Amino acid sequence: AASAEVAVVRLFPGALTTLGLASEGWLGGDDLTEHVVAFLLRRIEAEWGVSLAEHPRARAQIRQAAERARVALSIVEEATISLSAPDLRVAVQVREVLTRSQLEEMVQHRMEEIWAVVGRTLVQAGLSPEGIDGLLLVGGTSQMPLLSAMLMARLSRARLLADLNPWLGPALGAA
Repeated sequence: AASAEVAVVRLFPGALTTLGLASEGWLGGDDLTEHVVAFLLRRIEAEWGVSLAEHPRARAQIRQAAERARVALSIVEEATISLSAPDLRVAVQVREVLTRSQLEEMVQHRMEEIWAVVGRTLVQAGLSPEGIDGLLLVGGTSQMPLLSAMLMARLSRARLLADLNPWLGPALGAA
């Protein structure tokens, strides 16, 4: 998803009422991937002395590899990003091991921005963090251990609801 969306709902027998809703269209998985892309572009420039920011094909390949690594780091502790000169269509090779902790450091400030969206939603709903009983995370970015740990720590009474496949949640909601 390309946005962070937060809803506070109250569940009644047979009914669901929305108490608050907020989103930021500029904050989501695509944005987090761009932090990895920027990291890789800096590493390439430092190692090879070449700026690939103006090479659309190379940048597209780097972005795809960065996205795969970001998603993988929700499950594993490190991911290898490997791109050859033919992949990039320039005389540069990339072989970088990116760790989950490196990614978390890159995106920590964005997690705080997600918390700000949650805070706005809580204000709209007239609730404090202690007033939340359950937390349902959906979408790819919600799988980042850093995000779920931050939310669970700050919504200390909330129980993580794991009954829904987080990858299918947005599609089910749209349907």
